[in-house]
Amino acid sequence: MRDLLALYDDVVRALDARALARAASARAPRPAPGGRLVVLGLGKVAAELYEGARGEGEALLVVPPDAPSPAGARVLRGSHPLPDAGSIAAGEALLAAAAVLGPDDAALLLISGGGSSLAEAPHPDLSLADLRAVNQALLSSGAPIEEMNCVRAHLSRLKGGGLARALHAAGVRRALAFVAVDVPIGGVRAVSSGPAIADETTCADALALARKYGLPPAATRVRETLKPGDPADFIEHEALCDLRSAAQEAARRAPLRMLDSPVRGT
Repeated sequence: MRDLLALYDDVVRALDARALARAASARAPRPAPGGRLVVLGLGKVAAELYEGARGEGEALLVVPPDAPSPAGARVLRGSHPLPDAGSIAAGEALLAAAAVLGPDDAALLLISGGGSSLAEAPHPDLSLADLRAVNQALLSSGAPIEEMNCVRAHLSRLKGGGLARALHAAGVRRALAFVAVDVPIGGVRAVSSGPAIADETTCADALALARKYGLPPAATRVRETLKPGDPADFIEHEALCDLRSAAQEAARRAPLRMLDSPVRGT
């Protein structure tokens, strides 16, 4: 058991968010002459990713209540697993930060898990109470994460590519997303309900899930999300780590501790 715990610690250190972001930071987008680099971070380890990728530029980070507050960044805190008023303020702040950028600017997005409730920007006919009711019903339903994200995205101006839409509308064309993937299915699209990438699900899918799980009436007030092929789906996403990379790291390090760790099912 001691060797297994030591192996776990080895893998956690190897996949440290700061170290991964630091190694990737040279690939961050660069603004045009006279432009600026803005970092927009969302998720449970957005602060740690920012600390690793730190460079010259402004930063807005949306993190959980207990996350660190890196120097030099504007830090907003939302709630998890249910959104609260802070989550709404954070979601609106992300969209507002995107809207004031311009064609000469560059955006580096740092996305990790938990952002689905940490930041939210509902459509005008949805209240915070509506969102909390729908999310509570989803959490109680046993729905897999990809189905939960489908419903959430179609109720949001931020999720399902909403942040990418805002950046594109502002004229931004230099953008890259670094993503710490913490879900078994869906990859970068599934993390924090995909705020900066096209959504492959539809309103019809979301409505079918609302019926399937008997969700509150607010779950039917859907709007279409950003779709593949739309010009606003322009942001490359790079997975800094995922469950497979964690399994592979464990398999690589296991023999050093005299353990057998074949990779299966990832």
